[in-house]
Amino acid sequence: MKIKKTVLCVLCALCAVLCLVSCGKETAKTIDLAALREQMKTQAGIADATDLAADRLESLYGIAPEDVKEAACFLSMGAAFPDEVLMIESTDAAAAARIAEKLNVHMEELRVQAQNYDAQSYALFEKCKVGTAGTYVTLFCSPKAEQLQSIFDAAAK
Repeated sequence: MKIKKTVLCVLCALCAVLCLVSCGKETAKTIDLAALREQMKTQAGIADATDLAADRLESLYGIAPEDVKEAACFLSMGAAFPDEVLMIESTDAAAAARIAEKLNVHMEELRVQAQNYDAQSYALFEKCKVGTAGTYVTLFCSPKAEQLQSIFDAAAK
């Protein structure tokens, strides 16, 4: 009888642990980054954008290819304040942290340039940021950064 109670207690404890573990996991939403890139260009009215291939992320930003699962990026140099939009799905949380670190270094370099350019550009730059949402890492450096961020946020919900 004592063995049955022990086995029953162990099974109950195991069930409780499994319930707690399964409740703690969030199901990550998959975002179609390529479609979202096109939606952003259209909704934000960015006509002169050039898509940036994922294989260029290493040479331009120092992002290791093995950290990138998918990327959809574009650049636009048609204005005094260019658009630089990167949306990257990383392979895991550690890769997302490494990518965010690289992009924050890049943003600091851009901040120095913006400070030295003019006050209006710097004011626009202050709205630009690197963001993370699960394994997704974004950089929206654009006069329309807030609009681009809200489009991404809606897709991530």
